[in-house]
Amino acid sequence: MEDDVDEESFRRIHAVCTRLLDQNCPEPLSKRVKELTAVLQDVDAPQLQSIHLAVTYPLRLLLRRPNLSDSDYKAVLDSLANLFDRCRIEQWSSIRDLLTQILFVMSQHDKELVLAPALRCIHSLCVEIQENTTLADECYNEENLPALGHRTSVLLHVLKNENGAQGLDTRRLAAQCLLLSVSPRSHALPSISENHGIAGTVASILPGILLGAVQCAIADYTTNHNLVVDCLQLCAQTVCLVMNDVEYDYCCGNEENPPSAKKGLRVAQTKEWFATTANNIQKLLKTLCSRLAKADSSTVREALLRLLLRLTTECERALSEAIDGCVIDCAVLLRNDAYASVCASAERVLNAIKSSPTERSQRLRTKLTGAAFDLCTRLPTLVRAQSSDGGRLALDQLIGVLTTLGSDGIQLFGLSSAHMQRLLTSLVQIIHFDYGRLAISSSTDNGTTEFDVLKRLPLKFQLDGSQISGVIELLYRHADHAVLFDYLLEGFESSSSTELAYAYLLCCALKSAGKEISSQDHTLIHDASRSCVGRLQTLQLDLLPVDSAIRDTSLATGRDSVLACLLLSAIAQCALVLTTDSTVLLELTLDCLYAVLERVATGQWLVRETALASLRSIAIANCLPDACDLLLAHGDFLVHSVGVRMRQMDENRRAPLVLAAALDLCESAEMYGHVKEMVGELLLAVDTHHERWCLLMLRALLSFVNAIGRWFSHLTPDPKQDDVIADDDDVSVSTSADQLSPVDTPKSPQPIVDVVAVLNRTKHLISFSHLPLRLVVLDIVDAGLRAVRQFENDLLPMIHQNWSGLLRRFDDTELIVRSKALSVVATMAEVSGTFVYRRIIDELWPKLERFMVSQATLSADTGQVYEHSAAFKYQKIFFAKIASIFDDIKANSTDIHRLRTVAELYSNDSRQPNELIQTASFVLQRFSEVT
Repeated sequence: MEDDVDEESFRRIHAVCTRLLDQNCPEPLSKRVKELTAVLQDVDAPQLQSIHLAVTYPLRLLLRRPNLSDSDYKAVLDSLANLFDRCRIEQWSSIRDLLTQILFVMSQHDKELVLAPALRCIHSLCVEIQENTTLADECYNEENLPALGHRTSVLLHVLKNENGAQGLDTRRLAAQCLLLSVSPRSHALPSISENHGIAGTVASILPGILLGAVQCAIADYTTNHNLVVDCLQLCAQTVCLVMNDVEYDYCCGNEENPPSAKKGLRVAQTKEWFATTANNIQKLLKTLCSRLAKADSSTVREALLRLLLRLTTECERALSEAIDGCVIDCAVLLRNDAYASVCASAERVLNAIKSSPTERSQRLRTKLTGAAFDLCTRLPTLVRAQSSDGGRLALDQLIGVLTTLGSDGIQLFGLSSAHMQRLLTSLVQIIHFDYGRLAISSSTDNGTTEFDVLKRLPLKFQLDGSQISGVIELLYRHADHAVLFDYLLEGFESSSSTELAYAYLLCCALKSAGKEISSQDHTLIHDASRSCVGRLQTLQLDLLPVDSAIRDTSLATGRDSVLACLLLSAIAQCALVLTTDSTVLLELTLDCLYAVLERVATGQWLVRETALASLRSIAIANCLPDACDLLLAHGDFLVHSVGVRMRQMDENRRAPLVLAAALDLCESAEMYGHVKEMVGELLLAVDTHHERWCLLMLRALLSFVNAIGRWFSHLTPDPKQDDVIADDDDVSVSTSADQLSPVDTPKSPQPIVDVVAVLNRTKHLISFSHLPLRLVVLDIVDAGLRAVRQFENDLLPMIHQNWSGLLRRFDDTELIVRSKALSVVATMAEVSGTFVYRRIIDELWPKLERFMVSQATLSADTGQVYEHSAAFKYQKIFFAKIASIFDDIKANSTDIHRLRTVAELYSNDSRQPNELIQTASFVLQRFSEVT
């Protein structure tokens, strides 16, 4: 064979090999080995193949020498690894001797400097064995079983890194060598019997490989993710080689003449052996799943599921009875993983079991049903545990179990009263609302649907409402609807302590219902709507009975607020579902309209928004564009309902607020025809129930006046009629201080007449002792003046009649009243112009000037705390309004000079708050051209 190599190259190789074996050579051994490696690099691969035995022989002799240094061992092993990469070794005796010598070196040296090149050599030799049928037969022969066991033991020692000296790359290379040892290629297995021969040999080392790989995976799953993946692949390949279905049938198919009787060192692969091995694998698998299913790395979790999938599909006959329970638990847990790839892998595992024969799929169903019941039992405890993730993980697992059960499984689960009751009871026990978080929430979107608002209800224990709704959606989709709604409505109506939770679950069930429902579902949802409307009507949002102590308790976020949101959402969902039956829908609309508007008028933002969203949903269900059209369509009914309740105010204290909410929502002047008769009743109530209901009636009147301003802003006087009242000097004051003496005043439109009547009947309350009442009256005056601005014959007398009471408000002890009064004066100046010039300059300005000058010394050097005071806000409103007031009344230069003097007190004083300096400077800039 040497003739194939040119003479010069052969001479050089021979010389270097001779020097290698010379123990008296002074040159370092590592240098001589590297010289040989360099010489071999110049030889072509075909020529090197012909002389590789001659080259490997001296290197093998060097490995046998004692007391070589680590660098010498590394050089020799590197040279062998390079040689194996370039040529093939086809003699088993050579491979056996090389493996023996290299493994001996590895067992004596645990430093990575030596182990890394040694593993490279072993890896190359294992590849040779894997790709050559003859070598595979020799390697897995019973005579070579001790050598295979020794090689496995050494590689497992490196893999487990018991002394902590090996790096990650070295350990991964050891795992790959082990994997090659149990992965003969298909062309190396020409028959089942030969396959059995290899599997029988590997069966002898199966326990050691499994135990070592599992220990390594558990020890490193938090850090070395790629190594863990290699270990799991090694476990899967080893088990599937020895215990696959073909091997099981071959070994256990003939009980009388088993082909696997014990011979020599090989184990007897009988049914008893398979059963014992399956039980051992089950124990290891349980430990593996309990740790790795919670691994941070999605790669590790996905590799674990690939292992389970292979064992489930390839080793069904040998392992299914032993490992199905563990496999199902792990797959169900990971089915709702945060990573889609992990979820898909878990789904494949479960589908593999479901597609198996009836006995195994029935085992899966039984296991899942028991798991679901067990989860339901433990769910409240897991949710309340110290771990914040316990409840969410349990709910995810429950959803995974129910989803895997499928339609038939959930239907059977739901038909069992014990199972359904346990599930709903567990959900009820974990639904607790976090009122603290809800109280600090705020409205962000007025256009959301009712269930979007419902999602804002925060749950305790860091639970996600979408998980609970997911469970109910599965039940609604697959379980019997009558059973589900019977349990929900019975729980909702039976106990006040659990009605919140059952209402939440009922909303989730109604959300799951589509628009196309059966007649049975129609009846169930109609019954649910009646229960919700009835409970909403009885849910009182109390107001204390007297004006001096009125408190709107709906402002507080608590149990009743949340319950109102849930009921409103449920009613809206029922309306959207019952669109096919106009009679039932009309009944539901009329029954709930007053109660929903009652919640629109509340001060709690979540209840108000939920009520508004419910109104929009009810309007859509009635084929109407928005809530305004819904109110117009049923305006007569609504006004009649308010009127009847107002006659019994002791039991219906929110009736005026319901009317106010309807007026605020409606943007169409058609609503005036429905509510105009209510104005007289409201004014009569103001006159007769002065001490008890005055404030509530005034709120309704304020909404009415604002609505008139919106609806009839286009109204103007008839141009053919002459206005009688022209300016301030034309007004002749009669002996009565509150009446004018006009001459043949032209008649105004009825809406304007109604506004004037409201102003006339409420002006005396502007000086009432109760603060909220004074503020509402000022708002009514402001809105009324804007509503009649086009009608001077009504506007100017109103200004004249309200002026004296308004002027007294600037001596009010409450500065918030002064601020509101100044806004009313600004409106008067805007709508009447110079008519109020003398009143403002001669009567009002001295009061304002005196306050602003005296307050300038008090607001200097006050710090940020002062910016939260009523005095600061009054000063801000003064500078914000006074410039427009002076512009509207066309103040002369003398008046403006007095204003500039006040503004300069603030703009030139750096000690004043920044906002006051800026607003005062704006006033000065606006009148900078006036001398």
